[in-house]
Parts: sequence; C-alpha cells; structure tokens
Amino acid sequence: MSMRCSNCGERAKIVTGNYLFKESGLDWVTLVGIKMVKCPHCGNQDPIISRPNDLMRVVARAIIHKPYRLTGKEVRFLRKHLGMTAEKFSHLLDVDKTTVSKWENDDDKVGAQSDRLIRLLSTILDPNLRTEQQKAVELLPRIKGVVRHPCINVNTQKMRYEYAVA
Repeated sequence: MSMRCSNCGERAKIVTGNYLFKESGLDWVTLVGIKMVKCPHCGNQDPIISRPNDLMRVVARAIIHKPYRLTGKEVRFLRKHLGMTAEKFSHLLDVDKTTVSKWENDDDKVGAQSDRLIRLLSTILDPNLRTEQQKAVELLPRIKGVVRHPCINVNTQKMRYEYAVA
C-alpha cells in the first residue's frame, strides 16, 4: 500500500516502526509499532495515528505517573491536554500566569507542591483519567525531587506506556 508524501508529494510507502513523537511537544516520547507514511525520496515520515485522543491520554497518564518532578514541557502538555489557557490554569493553581509561563519555558522550576497539584488536577479535570486518581495519590510520596524525563515508549496498538531503561 502506498500514499503520497506530505512533504514532497512523491509516492511513499506505509511501514510499521517506531516514531519519535516530537509533535507532542515532548522530545522523549516514542510511538512503538506505529504505521507511518515513509517517503524514500525525501526521507519524511508521518505517523498514522488512528486514535489521537486515546494516545494523548496515554501520554498524559505516563507524565502523571512518572516518579520525577515535572518539567516545563510536561506542564505545558498537561495544560494543553486539559484544553486550558495559561490564565485559567494559573487561576486554578492560585499562581500568577507569568509563573505558569516561567514553568513551561523552564525559566523556573515547578515547586514540589505545585507539581503534585498539577498531577492531581490533571486526573480530576480529564473525565477519562478519573480512574487514575488513586494511583496518582499513591505516587505522591515517591516522587523524587530531581527533574528528569525518562523516555516514554507508547505501544499504539495496546495504548499502554512504559518507561525506557536508560
């Protein structure tokens, strides 16, 4: 089966493989076993995402459950996943919107209490993540104080994630 390349318009093949999902805004999420349109002419690859909402929910779940402090890109991902403006998000967190901006741009670290609140709000405000509330609460005491972003591999067939071993 073939399609046209979105980049150069030439014929491209559909292949199955791993895809670094930078479009998520996170440079460490890999879609495992996903079908892609791969162009032999220009080298462009486009993932074929059949269940984008489910995929974003799995990525959000992986971020919420990671045992390290949130990074700015992860805060931005969760805020956007919830469909919130920085102003509305900052209001819920009871911080100035410039604080949210500083977090998201890694100009300021997210404090431990804000980190936990962001995780919990994410499970409460997304109706599809409400089942994650208990897991998120149990994780809170185990969150390490360091900021790290372990590589997240998302199995797009099963819609499950795992952290890659570094």
